[in-house]
Amino acid sequence: MWRQVVTESGFQAGCPVLAVSIEENASPQALMAAADAFRTWSGQLAASLEEHGVASGRARSLAHLCVSAAEGAVAMCRAQRSIDPLDDVAAELTALLQAATEDPEMRHTVHNRG
Repeated sequence: MWRQVVTESGFQAGCPVLAVSIEENASPQALMAAADAFRTWSGQLAASLEEHGVASGRARSLAHLCVSAAEGAVAMCRAQRSIDPLDDVAAELTALLQAATEDPEMRHTVHNRG
């Protein structure tokens, strides 16, 4: 979806939730709505990963990574006027999620938060 949005807008469109999140003068209500949107997206993805056998903590961590990576990739695409960052992130996340859902050992691995 993001590939189409970014390319069809000539690298002008991005995620309005991210835009609100980084807006210096965003209202507390707008920031709360953005936070809720990110929580919802991450929660839905985590739930889906859990349905595919990924442990709860690992699913939450992977969901945060996916949402963050996609948001960052869209921002990079806009800045660079290139779809390459999104394509690279999509390929890497696909491989990571396949490993997490197919490899029993990867289902529980959560890296130390140092």
